[in-house]
Amino acid sequence: MKISPASRTAKIISNLQVQGAASIACAALRALSDTIHSSKAADPNHLLNECFAARKILESARETEPFLTNSLEYALEGSYPPVNIKALRNSLLSRIAFILESYKRDHKYIADIVSRKVPRNGIIFTHCHSSTVVAGLVKAWRNGIRFTVHNTEARPLYQGRKTATDLSNAGIPVIHWVDSAVMDAMHHADLALFGCDAIYTNGVANKVGTRLFCHAGRRTGTPSYICTHSLKFDTRSLQGRTPIEEREPDEIWAKAPNGVRVMNPAFDILEPEYIDGIISEQGVLSHSAMIDQIRRAHPWLFKQRRR
Repeated sequence: MKISPASRTAKIISNLQVQGAASIACAALRALSDTIHSSKAADPNHLLNECFAARKILESARETEPFLTNSLEYALEGSYPPVNIKALRNSLLSRIAFILESYKRDHKYIADIVSRKVPRNGIIFTHCHSSTVVAGLVKAWRNGIRFTVHNTEARPLYQGRKTATDLSNAGIPVIHWVDSAVMDAMHHADLALFGCDAIYTNGVANKVGTRLFCHAGRRTGTPSYICTHSLKFDTRSLQGRTPIEEREPDEIWAKAPNGVRVMNPAFDILEPEYIDGIISEQGVLSHSAMIDQIRRAHPWLFKQRRR
């Protein structure tokens, strides 16, 4: 039985073979493009139904990833009313190609802003793995700014090791810390940079531990910046829903004793008052200004979703 592009991509996303919100979103967009290319639909509505079905499959792979959901909606937004099958096919494929290219430009732009925040001879703290943070630090280093990075391991999957490896490969000195040594890791740090999995109306969600580290940063006088794309805004938070993924307990303790309940949240929510700025393709903004700018930049996000 032939596996559809959407099902194949959903499987590798759910198995964590693709990690990072941006990488997941781009993989989903490419799967939607493959769906359109392989479609035998003879009329526009049939093709749209196939696209909506593919979107549903892809979204089910990571239901807490708003960048994935928003990217697929962005690709399908504007596909009404369908004129004819050829025009619709070309329109959708062109739109997906445009979005993928714009994400590349946005990534470079955000990395450039991040690089200009890095102080000479400073200490930068970061947690887990963010391709945006890594890109910004590497750009700063290549621009001649010298600094040291303190990063945490990010248990239980140790994504911090990827950050440490990527930075070390770029020639950047890294001191790798256990998560619980945050007060020592942030001591004397000049700047803390974090990625972001979701922007909520009441804060931002990122790898669990981010909230603790930003609270610690306030104690140590370390400013904390979130580095993200504005399309990570989760519209469910408009209704007060801020979903946090709970991962398998076996990641923490495969054979825990009877009576021991293991909690393994993937993210936590950082309050706006602990965010010194959100760096995105929209510039550097406060949390409240970011929400306002998202409304202006992406009004379609706030419309009723189609199918």
